[in-house]
Amino acid sequence: MWGAVSEISRVEKEGVVRIVSYNVHAAVGIDGMRSEQRVAEVLAECAPDVVALQELDCARRRSKGVDQAACIAAWLEMESHFHPAYEFRTEKFGDAILSRHPMRLVRAGALPGRSCWPPGERRGALWVEIQAEGALWQVFNTHFGLGRSERQVQAKALAGPDWVGRTTPESPTVICGDFNSPPGGVVHGYLSARWREVVPVDAGKTFPSRYPLVRLDHFFARGRIELRGAHVHQSALSRVASDHLPLVAEFAPAPGP
Repeated sequence: MWGAVSEISRVEKEGVVRIVSYNVHAAVGIDGMRSEQRVAEVLAECAPDVVALQELDCARRRSKGVDQAACIAAWLEMESHFHPAYEFRTEKFGDAILSRHPMRLVRAGALPGRSCWPPGERRGALWVEIQAEGALWQVFNTHFGLGRSERQVQAKALAGPDWVGRTTPESPTVICGDFNSPPGGVVHGYLSARWREVVPVDAGKTFPSRYPLVRLDHFFARGRIELRGAHVHQSALSRVASDHLPLVAEFAPAPGP
């Protein structure tokens, strides 16, 4: 099922890499129901090459012990890397990157700062290298905290020498996730001054999913990369499956000098 959906769209997007950033809210929809399959169906509608997911459970009682990243990746026939930004005993909560192209984990780790609410919820980031369309792509996925000062510290860390600052200036690099900062916000301004905000403000809003009022999810890019299109994916299913809507962007490697 999933492979057939993806193959249809691959014909239409030859030469580009389609990346989806999606806060899935532990696969709990606005109807209160948890369904990893429903999240996978929303992603199948987007026909992605790469998926950056935030707010995933792994081995948590509230999600019946499911490894949500692995489960969604299996339905989409993708490989995955999961990073538990928060752990309590055997329970884990964090973010993941999925890819249908060959993928290598470069780094996964914590970001500084701690949210005031929920108590003790830590934040992290993942960095993978993906081989696609004749290029090596550097893809970062993150989920910033709820406090403004916390987000500022996390933005500086992500831009610093341990993360995006380690990439070479010409490498096709995509930074995406839920930054909890709207366009024009302090943290968004800090990041867009260093990298290219590649999704226009009028591309749509992502939160809350039923009646979106603001976009907290963003794509930034640096290096030899071209944006070919971007949109917020809205469907009957995506408006229910999570409290965020998926943000979709298509990129192609830019020619060298």
